[in-house]
Amino acid sequence: MFWKRIVWGCVLSVCSNVFCGSAHSLVVGEGFVEPVGFHDPTPAFSWKLPVGVEAQSAFRLEVRDVQSRKPVWDSGWVESAQSVLVPYGGKPLASRQQLAWRVQFRDEAGADSEWSEPAYFELGLLAAKDWRAKWIFPDVEPDQDREPVSWLRREFPVRREVERARLHVTA
Repeated sequence: MFWKRIVWGCVLSVCSNVFCGSAHSLVVGEGFVEPVGFHDPTPAFSWKLPVGVEAQSAFRLEVRDVQSRKPVWDSGWVESAQSVLVPYGGKPLASRQQLAWRVQFRDEAGADSEWSEPAYFELGLLAAKDWRAKWIFPDVEPDQDREPVSWLRREFPVRREVERARLHVTA
């Protein structure tokens, strides 16, 4: 049995054994959408259920390392209606780690959803030992009457073509 109906301008598809929708609006922490420089090595995850799903009875959350594509953590099926601030249960994550995560849920009738589209996040520098930098100071004392803030910059040579760069800044 397969049928479709229009719900508020969206097409809702339901199959006999599998719900044909997926979770959406995936966020990390308190509402961060695909953050770069995230601060927490044990994040929490949130998602929204598709239109037409009245309740979630279970979920399965998977986190993968983007570089190696290897799983970092798989929650397995967890019987829970919780879809807000679900805590990460794997080993603490590392500075600069780039991760993808996705979620699957079971609806109120026990039908499994499809996996959500993956969402991404990248951790910042989590420990003082991770910072390898030189402080930048103004060349001259700024004129307080004209310029209350100094321009800070430092030039450096780049010996290879830059494929990707990330600047970590603190003050």
